[in-house]
This record gives sequence, structure tokens and C-alpha cells, in this order.
Amino acid sequence: MKKILTILGGIVMVGATAQSYDFNQTTNTYTPLSNAVALTDELWDDQEYDVDLGFTFELFDQEVSNIHLDVNGQLSVSTGTQDYSFGLFATDIVDGGFNTPDFTSIPVQYTIEGSAGDQIFKVQWEDAAIWGATEASLDFQIWMYESSGNVEIHFGENNIDSLPIGVGIVIEGGGIAFSDGFLLTGEANSPQTTTFIGQKLDGAPDNGTTFQFIRTAAAAVNELTEEALKIKITSEGINYQTNESLTMQVFDLEGRLIHHEKINQYGTLRNEQFACSVLIVRFQSEDGRLKVLRYFAAR
Repeated sequence: MKKILTILGGIVMVGATAQSYDFNQTTNTYTPLSNAVALTDELWDDQEYDVDLGFTFELFDQEVSNIHLDVNGQLSVSTGTQDYSFGLFATDIVDGGFNTPDFTSIPVQYTIEGSAGDQIFKVQWEDAAIWGATEASLDFQIWMYESSGNVEIHFGENNIDSLPIGVGIVIEGGGIAFSDGFLLTGEANSPQTTTFIGQKLDGAPDNGTTFQFIRTAAAAVNELTEEALKIKITSEGINYQTNESLTMQVFDLEGRLIHHEKINQYGTLRNEQFACSVLIVRFQSEDGRLKVLRYFAAR
């Protein structure tokens, strides 16, 4: 995941978008794929492939018929300015053959099931290993539903009890927070959602667990206009001016609230107030209008 920051000071505005997926957790019997196509033919580590889905799939606001598959556990589409991704994040998955005595490859496989209009694209990782954790292994599948646009991640057997893994569905624009979507965080068998990057589960969930990302119609969110809130960046911090009653909240990259106050006039959010250099600043009016920004505090 892209997290390299070289900007010394600056600001990037974030549109106030509603998440277009809901999260649900359920339990199903994990069934390995049969008659699947082997995508890899040798020990794999970091390979990437473009795969024909066999149908048109709606991912956020994009219609796609081909998907980019990273064997590290992600499926994605890129528009050049934004990456639309789902699957496993910040988890260095490699061929399970690295953990076998004869280094025999265990291929990543995929299949397309169902009839036209109601097809499911399924991709499977079997006995996948985690680089640097010689005893760790994980079975999982990612499903894409043609009819609903839903995404599911099915977990099979694993021996990852305390090795963190990232799971989610997100839009990245090269910044430090998501334009839309979320990651899962907390306990693997009872996760919470978060919009902050870098968050992980404390391990893999139990065999038979399915994480469902259910596509919904994104609701419009009213933004605070420039007339309602003026922002100016200086070497000291963020100058703001408003004639309304607003709530200002500041979060760090872990999603922790580190500052909160009511504002109704001119003021400055000073760099020296905060130990961290990258902040998420959220302004909200009493009637729910929002402006959210990613701020790189000068040091």
C-alpha cells in the first residue's frame, strides 16, 4: 500500500462521499474450487496478472470486464488517478510451496460459475504462506457477483492466530485516507470497519467465515462551501474562518481523535499542537454538512 510521504507541508481536500458498500459477516462451509484454471505455473511471489472476468462487474462507480490480480491477495482496477482494490492488504502472501520440503508450487486458481447474468468469478489461494512466517498458512477465496456487484472473501483452514492481516475494499487516490470504502480492524472474528489506511485484523478468522462487502447506492453528502468555511494554509498551520457554528475534529492515522473543539469565527490550527505530521481534519455543521481534509503539517 502506498504510504510514502515526502511532502513537508500542504493540504489535500477529500470529497465527503458516503461508503458505497456495507459490511456483513456470516458463516458458510468452505469448499475448495473444482475444475479451476491454474493462473500461476511456478513458485509465485509478487506476480501480477490481468484476468478476463467473463462478464461486466460494477466496482464502486466503475464498470469492469477485466480485473488486475496481485498474487499477494488483491484484485484491483486502476484509472490512472485512483486505484479500486479489494482483498487482503499489507500482507505479504507467497506460494505455499516455499513451506514444503521440495518447494512444489501450489497455484493460484480461478473459475467462473453460473449462467449469463448471474455469474460468479472465484479466485482461490490454497495453503498460501506468509513471507517470513514459516509456519503460517492460509486458505481463502475471493468471489465477485455479476448480478449484485457484491464481493465476498471466504476463509478456510489457517494457522494464523496472531499474525495481523489487512482486509477491505477501498478507493485510493495516492493520499493517506480512502476516497471511499473501508478496511477491517480489531478481532478477526468480530471486526470493525475503519476508513483509515494501515489498519489490520489481529489474525485470520475461523474456518468457514465469510466477509461480505454488499454494494449499496451511495448517498449524497452535502459539503461545506467556501462561503461557509474558508481555509488557508500558512507555515504555522491551517487558518480557518466561518460565521457558523462548526465542530472541528482532528484524527491521527490510526483513527484516534486527538483534538476536538467548537468553532464559530476565525482561528488557527497550529502545527505545534500535534506530535504527528499527518492529520485528518474534519469540519461539520449542525445540519450535517462536511468538509474533510488530509493535512501534512510542516516540520
